[in-house]
Amino acid sequence: MTPEEILQYAHSAQGRCDARNLLSACLHIDAQIALKLAQLDQLREKAKRMPGADPRVIRELEQDVLTDYSALLKQQKRIGDMLRRVPNDLCRTVMEAHYIQELPFFRIAMNLHYDERQIYRLHKQGLEHVAAQLAYERKAMQKNF
Repeated sequence: MTPEEILQYAHSAQGRCDARNLLSACLHIDAQIALKLAQLDQLREKAKRMPGADPRVIRELEQDVLTDYSALLKQQKRIGDMLRRVPNDLCRTVMEAHYIQELPFFRIAMNLHYDERQIYRLHKQGLEHVAAQLAYERKAMQKNF
């Protein structure tokens, strides 16, 4: 990819969508973990009531949860690294508030004393920076192969 192609991708709807999907991945993994923990609690309760129950199912689900936690930590580190590279402090603040603290845009606008439309603009700029990083990573991966 040439620098022009990276910029074109970063400013495209596809680039912003890819960046948003990457940044939202932690929320999906977190939801998976919560669901599996609830299932695990149900299985443990059932095992208490039925002493002859097979403990392997519980161990497998516990291992599944640990695997998901590991994936979540890796994803959080990657997102943190990408957000730290967003050059505009205000864009970075908006991105961190939305994707790490899980605040809605109207709450971010209230906290920063900005109009909500400006928060959306800053978010879009932040997504474009993350999309450019994704494109650059892809370029580097293609170069290595």
